[in-house]
Amino acid sequence: MTLNPLPKRRTYWILDGKNPVPEPDALKWAQWFEIHERHVDKTIVQGYEVSTVFLGMDHGHSAEGPPVLFETMIFAEGSRHDLAMWRYCTWDQAARGHAEVVKQIESGEIDLTERESET
Repeated sequence: MTLNPLPKRRTYWILDGKNPVPEPDALKWAQWFEIHERHVDKTIVQGYEVSTVFLGMDHGHSAEGPPVLFETMIFAEGSRHDLAMWRYCTWDQAARGHAEVVKQIESGEIDLTERESET
């Protein structure tokens, strides 16, 4: 049986303004990643943090579709929603997604007081 390799995807990305651009050189990518601000947005809501960032690496893990480069995450230790995440392909999608998560927390649709069940 012969295995066919997956088509190569661009792994490393940097931002030009709000636009992701591929960076083929891992050292240049690492240098950029170290010094640039990557937050799309960060909000404290009900005492917990909702953070949306540019990941710098494609988290799509598929040869199909656009690169997945942004992530929103809730940091709510003890809540069953701690480390809940959503991923996006563009800055604009990430900004809208961030606002939607904050709105869902504020409305109670995402209830951060729900605790993980003890086992």
